[in-house]
Amino acid sequence: MLLEKGSTGSYVTYLQYALKIKCYYFDIVNEEFSTTTYNAVIKYQNSKGLTANGVVDDTTWTILKTDIQLIQQQLNSKGYVLTVDGIAGINTYNTVVKFQRENGLAPDGMVGSSTLAALVSQTPSTPSSSTSEKIVSINQLNDVGWKNVSINQINELNSCLKTFAIITFPRLRHFISQCSYESECGFYTKEVDPGYKYEGREDLGNIYPGDGPKFKGAGYIQITGRSNYQSFSNYMRDKNIMDGVSYVAANYPWMSAGFWWYTNNMNSLCDSRSSVETITRAVNGGLNGLSGRQKYYDICLRVFRSDIY
Repeated sequence: MLLEKGSTGSYVTYLQYALKIKCYYFDIVNEEFSTTTYNAVIKYQNSKGLTANGVVDDTTWTILKTDIQLIQQQLNSKGYVLTVDGIAGINTYNTVVKFQRENGLAPDGMVGSSTLAALVSQTPSTPSSSTSEKIVSINQLNDVGWKNVSINQINELNSCLKTFAIITFPRLRHFISQCSYESECGFYTKEVDPGYKYEGREDLGNIYPGDGPKFKGAGYIQITGRSNYQSFSNYMRDKNIMDGVSYVAANYPWMSAGFWWYTNNMNSLCDSRSSVETITRAVNGGLNGLSGRQKYYDICLRVFRSDIY
């Protein structure tokens, strides 16, 4: 079997689900071998020491299936009934999501380090059992200025950071500082404005009456508009996201921010040693609140000062 750019069909769907579960693919599962799929394949091949040509030949497919089989076996050992066939369809993906929901993990369907640790543990995982794996601790977030941080909040944050590769000094400091300013350290999980200003904004996908208020800004960096909500819903495989702002604000304040960060290539901007002013322009479209954002960034320089790996 050979899959490459331009390929379509069910096997491309299996490929995309497999790469998503393995934390290499962050786009919509759509049966189309696009540039996004191609780039994900190359990243996976590099991680396995394979020829990184973006072509899924028998060797790449066999290794990927083996990875998925191991995850299926681990899910079975936890009491979730799956056929161990290495085929990462919607059933395997949804089972990962179910496992995450039932074990206090962010339900993103991706088997990152926290989910893997929970899968291989001898006892059912709990939110507090993965403390040693955390990139950011409650105390560190408190030091930035956040108050009353819950276990669920810190777990979602760390899942977000790992999922969207916000795991270097520049990325982490800019992400946390921008989220801190935008949300007033977690006080706001959604836009205060009622959202009528977005009504009829076709550029945001708001084509139905009521879309403006329903899909106003949500999360610590506010995703806005029907189109962006739909993309986030597709990514998370959670159709309830399309219920609108209140659902996202309550369930995905960090993950929605990380999704925005990733899809807007903010990691690359951070990697180029961009200033707070440059990052602020990308986040805000201008320089609104620059001094406040700089203040939080300076705090983050002090709080996140040791290697996070």
